[in-house]
Amino acid sequence: MIKSLSNYWDLALQTIEQLRPGTSSLTSSAEWLAALRPTSIELYQSYRKDDIQVDYQRPEVQDAYLLRYFFPYCELSYQTFGLLEGANRNVCLNAERIVLFGGGPGPEIVGLLEWKATQPPQSTALVQFIIVDKAAESWEWWHRDLEKFLNTTRCDFRVEIIGSNECCSPQEAYNFGTPPLRTLFVAQNLLNEFSELDGKNWIGEILNVLNQSEDCGLLVVGATNYPTSSSLYRSLEHDATSRHLRTSRFEVRGKIGSNGVPAIIREHFHNHDQCRPLSNLNDRLFEGFFVEGPTKVDRRRPPCN
Repeated sequence: MIKSLSNYWDLALQTIEQLRPGTSSLTSSAEWLAALRPTSIELYQSYRKDDIQVDYQRPEVQDAYLLRYFFPYCELSYQTFGLLEGANRNVCLNAERIVLFGGGPGPEIVGLLEWKATQPPQSTALVQFIIVDKAAESWEWWHRDLEKFLNTTRCDFRVEIIGSNECCSPQEAYNFGTPPLRTLFVAQNLLNEFSELDGKNWIGEILNVLNQSEDCGLLVVGATNYPTSSSLYRSLEHDATSRHLRTSRFEVRGKIGSNGVPAIIREHFHNHDQCRPLSNLNDRLFEGFFVEGPTKVDRRRPPCN
């Protein structure tokens, strides 16, 4: 479990209070939270469909997502990184740039950095996050405050968060700016939102990028109870193997409950008839794949731990 999750809750509540008129004293504003409940139900019902369609640019959708889903996905990311071993673990620990596909508000940022804080110190001076998402600019208000918070609470390296609406393909994302050698691509729940054709095209493109790049890795995590995503995970593993890329599969089970969620948030977003309580996420099974790109030793760099 992320021990400092309450600090991020405080940040989210304070940020929304400052941004949204009329939402001061959120923790006691039951009326405002109740007004967000229909949007929370809308999100929940959308995520239970194979064809997920959510307009993340709507302010009420962003608020409902941040208060209901962001923190469980922080925990999911944290546990995922904790399951990695060997070379895969070193790629994540020493990555200078992390490209998040479909990252939205970036729960993977919190999960990765909180996991890194439990590991031996690394040599990285800057960790740059590129969020590739069609609604990235709409989340700029949250990225800005999250970046500021992280840079005032950490002293071992600097964090930079860049959102891009324009990077669509994996190749465009990799070419965005000046790619450093150590790059980690992360797709958390991305394949759940693809059609089978679009998903297979994306898999082919990202594996081509991995094949051509130095010191890269791809981490894909998602729920396997979607028929389309289950097929795409099989395609990912098959296609990576056919390209002679090393793959490893793992499972994330449980421990993604409502611990640390303020009581008033649980009351309005989790404990009502039309939305499953968040604690039931303990029963969900997430499947993950790590694909390691070809590694070329750069002797100018310190060795990985």
